[in-house]
Amino acid sequence: MAEPRGTFEELLERSRAEYAAWTHPDIPRIDLAWDTSSLAAGCEQTQRALARAIEERGAAVEVGRTVGYGLQWLQPLAHITWPDGTTVLYGPVTAESVGMLVDEATGFLRRAGVAEPAVVCRLDMRYQGQGYEIEVTVPGDGTRGGYAAAFSRLETLFRAQYAEIFAETFLDEPLEIVSWKVEAAGSEAPLAYHGMRGGERGRAKRSRALWFGDAFVDCEVIDRYGLAVGTTVEGPAVVEERESTCVLAPGDRATVDERLNLVAELANRGGDA
Repeated sequence: MAEPRGTFEELLERSRAEYAAWTHPDIPRIDLAWDTSSLAAGCEQTQRALARAIEERGAAVEVGRTVGYGLQWLQPLAHITWPDGTTVLYGPVTAESVGMLVDEATGFLRRAGVAEPAVVCRLDMRYQGQGYEIEVTVPGDGTRGGYAAAFSRLETLFRAQYAEIFAETFLDEPLEIVSWKVEAAGSEAPLAYHGMRGGERGRAKRSRALWFGDAFVDCEVIDRYGLAVGTTVEGPAVVEERESTCVLAPGDRATVDERLNLVAELANRGGDA
């Protein structure tokens, strides 16, 4: 039998991990108050309306329950918890206002500068028994309801795509769906590069003889990590780093860009290596 202190430590560690997961969910979570005061104020109707709104919009939102905190005048009460740990309390949340609550939950990405993702559903389909598939794009507006309507036309969509690839077909075999693929793409958020200056070690001062064409040439050997943004290196030179070595022949030039990439411009040697 484990020592009481050991058992307590294990429970404490597990409870902290579960609490951290609850306060930082993977996707936004809407918790609806569920106690006597919230039930009396109509939280059951709010819950049903909330579930419908999430399903119709295909929103990436979890739903949970919470307590009423004794705030009877705010019932039905709800709070939203976002992945970064932010939690905001809302109330009263009626069945008529759940749409705004879902907008608020999913709008966290929009406030961060990420637009509403474009969702595309694709299926790999084939006639039963075939050894190859074709890809069929399922038209829809990104909601479950929109895709449900498109699925009623799935056979027509498949046969049209099949005929476009293989010409007209008169096969009358059942269809199979081999793979389901969903792609969600948002707009590219601008990336900020802070503190990327390079040049911490300074430029090394040593040389090495390298063979170019028909003779050895004395080349400066440079520490890659000692090059600051905007530095230009003229060949012949050798730029060394942990992962690789960049050799600049006579006439070549390399410049360190704002992201610390080494951008090389090679001299025209008329086809000579």
